[in-house]
Amino acid sequence: MTTLSNDNINLLRDFVGISHWQSLIGIIVFFSIILALSIFIKKTKPKFPIRIFTGMGLGLIFGIIIQVITGFNNHNITYPNLPGTPIKPNPDYIPWVAEIVHWIELLKTIFIIGITMLTIPLVFLAIARITSKKNSNSKTITKVSGVGITILLINVAIAFTIAFGLGIAFKIGQGFNLTDGGSYDKTTAKTIPEIIISYVPSSLIGVFTQTLIIPIIVLGALIGFAIKKLTKHNEERMDKARNTLETMWKIIISILMMFIKTMPFAVMSMLATAIINQPIGALANIGIIIGVAYLALLITFLWHLLSLYLFGINPYRWLLKAQKPIIAGFTTQSSNATLPIAMNTLKEDLKVKEEGSDTVMPLSNNNRFKWLCWSASWHYFIFLMI
Repeated sequence: MTTLSNDNINLLRDFVGISHWQSLIGIIVFFSIILALSIFIKKTKPKFPIRIFTGMGLGLIFGIIIQVITGFNNHNITYPNLPGTPIKPNPDYIPWVAEIVHWIELLKTIFIIGITMLTIPLVFLAIARITSKKNSNSKTITKVSGVGITILLINVAIAFTIAFGLGIAFKIGQGFNLTDGGSYDKTTAKTIPEIIISYVPSSLIGVFTQTLIIPIIVLGALIGFAIKKLTKHNEERMDKARNTLETMWKIIISILMMFIKTMPFAVMSMLATAIINQPIGALANIGIIIGVAYLALLITFLWHLLSLYLFGINPYRWLLKAQKPIIAGFTTQSSNATLPIAMNTLKEDLKVKEEGSDTVMPLSNNNRFKWLCWSASWHYFIFLMI
């Protein structure tokens, strides 16, 4: 008997999410490792990289063990149906593995949602604070933003050139049989005026319920400049408004630090679910694509380190201070989840001036580039602002 429930009584399967003894054991083992890692961190207080790489290693080992037990299948073993249409049952689907993944990805999901939750208030407060300061210079902020976006676009072009060149060199795509599919909706294309209009907040409250960065930047700038303008006639009240913004900023950063402390456990969850969800047996067919992708990532990263060196900055020292957002971006693959960590790292660890960290980072995040592309902007701003 391998199940803890049956087709008539689905409380364990449909509510608890544990209906097999294998999944129960796997979940207990995983969270026991989490508990042991927590005790290890609390007692030894290792440095941040050790915590993260320990979590990554444990997650990798756990995922590989599950794959070994299940036999390295050619399809995803956690999805009941194969991708595509018509819907076909997945011959490699293993229910108890799916239940393990459903539970262990809990930590990953909570971490990403929690960090993403802080993105909008963090960006709003960052822009409002910097623009409302008595000694802030709007021309300097505009100049810094313009230079930052220019550098961002240059580095994205370099990253694209590297990826495109490697794709041609390794003849990526040859031998693949692609079928016609998909559709193109012309109504999704927007003109420049429509794009500009979409950046204007349509609701003072509603803008905080969305994940759009530019409208929240516009709102933060409007409020900040309004506070600065009113300072001439209502200095005492506007000082209170600025103090309120500073207080809210400290509260948000405090919450952010709470989530960062849970990052080793989230990383362990991410690696474990990523390995378990991959059809390891089929990776050999696309191995060259994966290898070239990581090669492009490595070359682009080395380009950033070389640029640091050319501008007189020690790449090793920079890596020690910038490791949090790099690891967060690589593991979560979410720009919104990485943005709060990157902004805090720029100011607290790299000592970048607020004119750069509080404007360039949110603007670059809006472009929805992956972490390596958009992080190029703040890599270079380190040279300009230190």
